[in-house]
Amino acid sequence: MTKVFIDTNVFLDMYRANLQSDISTLMGFLFKNKKHFITTEQSINEFMRNRLSILEEALESFKKSSTIDKGSSSFLRSLSSFKKYDEALTKYRTQRQAIIDEIQEKIEDSTKDLIYSKFKKLCHPNYVIGTTSEIIDLASRRKLSGNPPTSDKYTCGDEIIWESLLAYECQQKEDLIIVSNDKTFIRNKEFLTDEYARKTGKSLAI
Repeated sequence: MTKVFIDTNVFLDMYRANLQSDISTLMGFLFKNKKHFITTEQSINEFMRNRLSILEEALESFKKSSTIDKGSSSFLRSLSSFKKYDEALTKYRTQRQAIIDEIQEKIEDSTKDLIYSKFKKLCHPNYVIGTTSEIIDLASRRKLSGNPPTSDKYTCGDEIIWESLLAYECQQKEDLIIVSNDKTFIRNKEFLTDEYARKTGKSLAI
């Protein structure tokens, strides 16, 4: 059975999606094909760490971009159209605050976050590859040797994810599909597909 690994950045990008329907479509597809889905403990930890940062950034960005100066000079208030403007602005501010409160609620209570809830439900323990000391050791060696995938110079998250997938698939020996926006996987496709074939005897698609 072919397995599918979806990188953390794909789930985090749901917070940046322009259409709610995009999220529903993707999640619906994932749950329909859940038996093919696998993930890693490292990926879940990355999602948990970065989720709050993205929501907090979204909150601050919305606050700055949605601020409107009411304008209260005597001249403006004397205009015949000012009253309707003032009423519309009051409604706008009410809705603006509702959005701020909703984002804040998701930050403070993760159960109110639909994306988080669906992600956690998707990551059933049976589909999660745990991080072992051996995997961390292999990831560190990979980083020192300069072999992809390569995280930034301070971490080895991508290396841990790749070694986790290899450890799992060396036992299961299944074809694997990696879905990622991370260029470290895409740019090193040839290297990774070759290594995967050598170690598992199966095919890798990125």
